[in-house]
Amino acid sequence: MQSGDKQVFQIQKSFGLELGRFRLKEGMSEAALQEAYQAMVTNHLSKQSGWCGQHLVKLGDGIFLDVAFAQTEDHAKTICASWRDQPVCDTFLAFIEPISMEFGTVL
Repeated sequence: MQSGDKQVFQIQKSFGLELGRFRLKEGMSEAALQEAYQAMVTNHLSKQSGWCGQHLVKLGDGIFLDVAFAQTEDHAKTICASWRDQPVCDTFLAFIEPISMEFGTVL
């Protein structure tokens, strides 16, 4: 659910989680990364079945996290797979150097 630019949802037990860890490519703008991320969430990811919310997190060591919540872990995996061949997702991916991606379930 979204309210303006803010996502409003309550994390619940059994929610699925996608945790993507990455770095910003050298020479890329963090502001442009944030714009591309928001466009990807607004125009594609938030429209996928089972999507509950998503946040971009910056850690102190130059690493970023993409934290996505879905109704189930299977929904999270399906939503992640939906990135393929989506121009709005490709734009975001052009900014990053992936480190890892993990899936889980809220206990």
